[in-house]
Amino acid sequence: MQLRPEMATQALIESVSPQSAYFRMFRRQRLPPEHAVARRLELFTEALLGQLRARATWHRIAREWMYGEEPATELGRLEAGFAPRAAA
Repeated sequence: MQLRPEMATQALIESVSPQSAYFRMFRRQRLPPEHAVARRLELFTEALLGQLRARATWHRIAREWMYGEEPATELGRLEAGFAPRAAA
């Protein structure tokens, strides 16, 4: 899947616009500062990947981190050889 700038823009709008269906829900949440920073970092990363029009099998890459599955990309294989992963 290729990420596009419009996708990142829509994700940002959904999280901060008062007209968004999700805004009221987000506004009532009480989260630790670390969580808010992590979500902000995710949005900025998505924005960057959208601007680059990056292509990848994002779900397979995510599964490496979430479930400890084998690397799905050449970079993942190189990283696995450099830094062993913790048990999932």
